[in-house]
Amino acid sequence: MLIKNVNLKDEFPNLENNVNLGVYCPLDLKELNDHRLRKTILIIPGGGYCWVSQREAEPIALRLLGLGYNAFVLYYSTNPLCQLGPIYEGFAAVAYIRKHAEELCVNPDSISVMGFSAGGHLAASMSCYFTEDKYSKYLNVPKEDIVINGCVLGYPVITMDDYTHQITMENVTKNDESLKQYYSIEKNITNRFPKTFVWTTFDDEAVNSLNSIELVKQLRLHNVLCEFHLYPHGHHGASLADSTVYPISLNQKELDDLKYFDNWFDHFLNFLEKYL
Repeated sequence: MLIKNVNLKDEFPNLENNVNLGVYCPLDLKELNDHRLRKTILIIPGGGYCWVSQREAEPIALRLLGLGYNAFVLYYSTNPLCQLGPIYEGFAAVAYIRKHAEELCVNPDSISVMGFSAGGHLAASMSCYFTEDKYSKYLNVPKEDIVINGCVLGYPVITMDDYTHQITMENVTKNDESLKQYYSIEKNITNRFPKTFVWTTFDDEAVNSLNSIELVKQLRLHNVLCEFHLYPHGHHGASLADSTVYPISLNQKELDDLKYFDNWFDHFLNFLEKYL
């Protein structure tokens, strides 16, 4: 297997900041002449655009790698540098993956973004706006290089209006009204939005589950294929919801809640294989 880090600014010098992309790819099995093209997931951790969550980064990538998928982790710019930077960095990551598709055995028609919390907002933003010219022009790549083929969202921030996550909203918009409209993804959905898998918990204490519900409503109105799981209980930031990521301080009720919805990853794998 190939595990390494690359600086996206080395390949896309227009980026304002150094941006680390973690690469986790299975190697060819030479004795089997096994040059198969693999489905690929770009993982975007949460953190309110203040920091990048570790529990939503490498643990996800290693799980996917062990199952034979290509996984990448985007360590995007955070406050005070975030605002417009992360979405350009996200598209740079997608362009990098397609540029190196042959050597990494990437299926260029199956590159999905997977985002959690504020990272879910970034993934949803990329899924909403990959059709705009300005991002490919900024990176000096063909427009088809930044196409998003699938979107996977865990307890995402979606809106900048009612029910938003205040810290995320302030960091990504700096309270600019035009950016609030632009980054309220539920207001900007079109039928070009990729097939989407969404999961959250009803009583998420940090990001109101109405963020996900409103997104799913708009996806349905625009006839975008979607699978949605709304679990009854569970704290925010659960990631894989298993012993590799949850803190040892959880009480028994919180542990029971995790065990109830840790099957989200299995549901996602089914969606990935059938639709993405």
